[in-house]
Amino acid sequence: MITRASAIISPKLHLVVDAYVLALTSRFPPTRQLVGSDVRLFYRLLWNLPTPLTDWILVKLLESAAH
Repeated sequence: MITRASAIISPKLHLVVDAYVLALTSRFPPTRQLVGSDVRLFYRLLWNLPTPLTDWILVKLLESAAH
């Protein structure tokens, strides 16, 4: 099972850890922090929308994917 997990774990795990550290130690952490270039490309359009609208869109996408 460990070898299966190691096959899907990114070698850039330090980027996620850095994002957590920034969120925990920052006086005013960002509402969202995107980690990784693939995520930045996918969410580039959503980035500029207001947070409640982005949340609504993401919830609708998750609901449609669940069915």
